[in-house]
Amino acid sequence: MPKKNTEFGLDLIDSNDKALSVLVGYASGATDDIDRLFDGYLLNDTNYQFYSILNDTEKENKLTINGKALPFDDADIIPLGYQAPAQGQFTIALNTVDGLFAYSDQNTYFRRY
Repeated sequence: MPKKNTEFGLDLIDSNDKALSVLVGYASGATDDIDRLFDGYLLNDTNYQFYSILNDTEKENKLTINGKALPFDDADIIPLGYQAPAQGQFTIALNTVDGLFAYSDQNTYFRRY
């Protein structure tokens, strides 16, 4: 696996084309826990939210930037969450890729649990 940073970004898009974004990046120096320099908490206090979930022993952390440890593990699972003000149709779209995700045949799968 390459030692350079690699990332992908996702958008949650509502029927009015309003989008919220989440970035998941694999970086040298990051861990799979909360890292002050690599993770960004959800700061959106509204009723329309999109985030990745990182559970630790104390609480469920909602992140809009999720820094993960290298090397990339193709069995990695990134739980996602959302909150919407009303029922409707939403789309999750890949909005950006870099590193491994841009320059290889690495597949990315979305699975509803």
